[in-house]
Amino acid sequence: MTRRRTRLLAACVAALVLASSTSADPLGDAVPSAEDPMIAVSAHEVLERALENLYGSDIAQDVDLVTTKNGREVRRHQVTLLRKKIDGRSHTLFDYRLNNEFYGLRSLRIERREGVYDRFLYLPEFKRVRRFSGSQRADLVLGTNLHFEDLEVRTPASFAIVGRSVTEFEGERMHLLEVEPRHEIDYDRADVLIDPETYAIRRIRYLRDGREAPLRILTAPADEMVPFTDRILPSHWIIEEGGTDLRTDVYFRRIRTDPDVKDGLFSARTLEATPDLPAFGAP
Repeated sequence: MTRRRTRLLAACVAALVLASSTSADPLGDAVPSAEDPMIAVSAHEVLERALENLYGSDIAQDVDLVTTKNGREVRRHQVTLLRKKIDGRSHTLFDYRLNNEFYGLRSLRIERREGVYDRFLYLPEFKRVRRFSGSQRADLVLGTNLHFEDLEVRTPASFAIVGRSVTEFEGERMHLLEVEPRHEIDYDRADVLIDPETYAIRRIRYLRDGREAPLRILTAPADEMVPFTDRILPSHWIIEEGGTDLRTDVYFRRIRTDPDVKDGLFSARTLEATPDLPAFGAP
């Protein structure tokens, strides 16, 4: 080997060593980059802030769901939703209010432990409550591709972070976290885009079996965010089913954070005994 070739190989090895010693940790937790302040925030902190922003307050809101296929409306719901943490566990109540075959249907979901819920369904035609228990799996709001999981409280303990980076979305730099759910659900990985200023979740791509084609994509348009004193919340989600023309638009109206609602409302007895639940959304 010539002396010149030896010097070139040595220079290449030195460059590789330097690059590996100055690159950021894949999760952004070990080696913050002085050149990029976004990477200086750990991946865990980014996820924690994003989930706290979206799920950190009790909430009451009216929800309109419009599902279309090939541009044609196939399902519409109007739901009043109330979510509250009681004794550290998430309680979520849905009251179907549109005058169709689901009118009067009520659903109560009480978190038993991470990813496992007791579910109570009030059937108005039978005037009785049925109880279901078990893992969440892939529970969908009737006739739509919106998962109940999207509306219920999720915490950093719900996910394992397997990757992080910085990317561009709609002309803005965003945190990109790759996470895996710790409980059984219909996806095994999700790519989550998070605004670095507000920590609002802007898009989630749900994936399965190592495929890059998503099962579904949830997008929150930036110009339809609603600011509150301590957080910013979406007023519109677009949920697109991968490989199909199925789409659900979710519109959040009359949003109230930390409403004054009695704990007793979140019971199977209330579902069955109360002919018409009060309108607990914001006035």
